[in-house]
Amino acid sequence: MTKPNEDARQKELVFEYPAVYTLEQEYFTIHFPDLPVEPFILQREQMAESFEAAADVMGNYISECLLFGTPLPQPTSLSALALEKNQKGVMIKISGEGA
Repeated sequence: MTKPNEDARQKELVFEYPAVYTLEQEYFTIHFPDLPVEPFILQREQMAESFEAAADVMGNYISECLLFGTPLPQPTSLSALALEKNQKGVMIKISGEGA
């Protein structure tokens, strides 16, 4: 009988970065101040879906970094963000299994 290989178990990886939501009259933009990804625009009616969209954008960037061995920057805390009146900072957290 074969024993399960303890080393084969995967650890859960967790990543958390701040996203800045800039609210405009009919739309809002989301950008990640710590990550070199382009800001993206959503209509105000899409606020509920925006958190999943932000997690997808962040996840794609992190996956690429892990794949190519690119170091990830340290996340900035929400309290360290210099936000304007029409901006809100939100921590976006993603997790997944890694080797």
